[in-house]
Amino acid sequence: MASKSDSSFGNKLAKGQQILQYVKTLLAYKPPHEALSIERLEKFLKQISEANNKVANSYNLVAEARATRLDTYYGREGIKKRAAMIRDFVGILPAGKNSPAYMNIQKECQKMSSYKKPSKKEENADNEVLPIKKTVSTSETSFGSILQSIKNIGEVVKNIVEYNPTNELITKKSIEAFILFIENANQTANTQQYVYADAIQKRQELYEGTEGLRYCFQNIKSFIAANFGKSSAEFKEVSKIKY
Repeated sequence: MASKSDSSFGNKLAKGQQILQYVKTLLAYKPPHEALSIERLEKFLKQISEANNKVANSYNLVAEARATRLDTYYGREGIKKRAAMIRDFVGILPAGKNSPAYMNIQKECQKMSSYKKPSKKEENADNEVLPIKKTVSTSETSFGSILQSIKNIGEVVKNIVEYNPTNELITKKSIEAFILFIENANQTANTQQYVYADAIQKRQELYEGTEGLRYCFQNIKSFIAANFGKSSAEFKEVSKIKY
């Protein structure tokens, strides 16, 4: 489903196509510089269309990456669930719930519980942001802290000789593999976010830059006003097409 901003960009591109088709009908349309030529406009509008597709594609990729990451933390087999299972298994070992190992794991589980699942707004990838964030979001802080907690738990169970569960989700080997999987999920989500933000920024330049689509609208209309006059049918027709 397209966002309101994507619909707006698409609408502006459609208006650009309208202007292009209209000026093609004007035999006297011979602008004084290349930036407003029909040939350049055709290429430029194609470039904008490709930029819009790039944004849409990168949005889908970042949304998928974030959904995968969220599942590794809060899903049915995510970090918080596994941590609780590990804690419970350690609790039934001979040393019991009074052991330092159990208490350390319980402490990490309590830390995890203090971090709330990111809201949809916070995890919404359709926030057209700049590539470089000046601050770290609350969700990023939570993800990093929860990951560190499962790493700490992994270090604890490594030193428990009796720790040998049959559940594959919480074996020592599985914990190590899962931590690597989480780190990869984090990296993928971050990389895709940068790709998405970069696509957003490049598209913005095509629309609002020095010789962007807004510039084309304004200058084409100015050229037609100068060439045909503001009272002309040509100028009135092109004036109907709003950016």
